[in-house]
Amino acid sequence: MKKIFSLFLGLVVIAGSTIGADMPLADYAPPIALPDSSPAPSAPTPEIEEKVTLRMLPEGPRQECVQIAAVVNDKIITTNDLDERIRMLLRTKMETVPKEELEKIRRDVLKQMIDEKLQLEITENAKIVITEEDVTSAIRYMEEQNQLEPGSILRDLKEKGISQKSIRDHFGSKIAWSRLIGYYRDTIEVGKKDLSDQLDEDSLSEKVCLLAELVFHYDSVLGEEAAYEEAAHAFTRIKNGENFSQVAYEMSHAASASTGGDIGWVPLSQCEAPVRKTLNELKPGEISPPIKVGNSFKIILLRNIRYPNKLAHAMTARQLEIKFAPALSDEEKNKEEEKLDGLFATIEGCTQFDQVGDQLESEMHIYKNVSLPELSEDLQDVLKDLPVGKPSRGYRTEDKVVYFMVCSKNLEKIQTVNQEAKEDALINQRLTAFADQKLRDLRRVAAIDIRL
Repeated sequence: MKKIFSLFLGLVVIAGSTIGADMPLADYAPPIALPDSSPAPSAPTPEIEEKVTLRMLPEGPRQECVQIAAVVNDKIITTNDLDERIRMLLRTKMETVPKEELEKIRRDVLKQMIDEKLQLEITENAKIVITEEDVTSAIRYMEEQNQLEPGSILRDLKEKGISQKSIRDHFGSKIAWSRLIGYYRDTIEVGKKDLSDQLDEDSLSEKVCLLAELVFHYDSVLGEEAAYEEAAHAFTRIKNGENFSQVAYEMSHAASASTGGDIGWVPLSQCEAPVRKTLNELKPGEISPPIKVGNSFKIILLRNIRYPNKLAHAMTARQLEIKFAPALSDEEKNKEEEKLDGLFATIEGCTQFDQVGDQLESEMHIYKNVSLPELSEDLQDVLKDLPVGKPSRGYRTEDKVVYFMVCSKNLEKIQTVNQEAKEDALINQRLTAFADQKLRDLRRVAAIDIRL
C-alpha cells in the first residue's frame, strides 16, 4: 500500500564499470548451462620486430594508479568502481568512517559486485537485452516505492558524481537476472500432493504472515562470518531508518530482491523452523535480527498477520492529493492551504469528496475493502479514528496537501490465502531456491581472483 509520508531521501544503488574485452563464450538460453570454466586456448604471440624504447617521466607529483579489486572470469572490478559504490552506500564521507568498519564495508560491497558480474555474464549469454527504458522504469518504480519525486534518484546520483554507465550496469544486472529466473516459473508445477503435504487442513486454523526478506548465502567464496557481517550491516541500515525494500534491492542474494524482498502471504507452517520461531515473537511492522537458516542468514520483516475465522474492520477510504502551483512562495502556499481547509470543512460523504477532487484536478487514491493492519503505519494513524463521511485535516508536504475520508467501515471475516495463492507461494519458494542454487553454481565454477 502506498505510503504518503515517507521521508526516505536518495537511493544508494550503483555498480562498477566493466573493463576489458569479453572472452568468447557459448550462447546460452534457458534451460541454463553454466559457462565452461576451462581457460580458452591462448593465441600465438606475434613476433616483435622493433625494439621498444622506454622513456623516463620527469620528476613530479605521483598520480594514483587504478588498481584491480577483483577479476571475475574475464571481467575486472577496479578499486575506483568499488569506491564509487561505497560513496553511494555511505551517508557520510569515506574519510570519516573508522578504518575497521570501512574495510568490512569494502568486503561486503565487493561481494555484491562480484555476484553482479556473474549474473550479468550469464544473462548476456542468454541473449537478454535490457534497454534504457527498462532501466528508467525500474528507477521510477523505486521512486514510487519510496515516495520520491520523479527524477530525484538520477539527480541525486548525478550530484554525487556517479556515472551513467554505473547506474545502467547495476540496474541492468538486477533486471536481467530477474527476467532470467522468471523464464523458469512456467516450468514449475505444483500438484495436489504438494499442496496436501505442505498445506493440510490443519494449516487453515493457523496464522498467515505477510513477509519480506533479505537473504545472505555463504559458501567457499563467502564464508559464514562474512555473510553474517553483511547481514548485520543490512540490519543496522534498516534499524537506522533506511527503507527495507531499498536495502533488500541492493543487498539481498535472493530472487525476491527484485521486488524489494516481498514474498507475499505465507502460512506459518511453510516457514523454516528458525524463521517460524522468530515470527511467533514479532509484531507486525517489526524485523528480525539475522537468523541462520541452512547455509544462509535471513532478515525477516513481518508486514502483517491474518488469523482465520476472526473478525476485523474492513474499510473503503479515499486519499486526495492536491499539488501546489509551481513557484509558489511559502506564504502563498499557506494561504492556499487555508482556503482548501475551509473548503473541505464543508464536505460530507464520499460523493462530495469525489466531486471536489474532480473540480480541483487532484490525484485520487482509493482503498477498497482493506483492513487497517494491511495499511502502512502512517495511514493507520490517519484513518483509525477518522469518522465515516468526515474529511481529515490537510496534511502538508513540500509540494502538496493531502486529505483523507473513510467512506465505509464494516466487520468481515478474515480469510486465509486461497488455493491459487497457496500454489503461488510454493512456486515462489521453489523459484527462489532455484535462483539461490544457480548463483551458488556460478560462483563455484567461476574464476574469481580477489586482490584486495
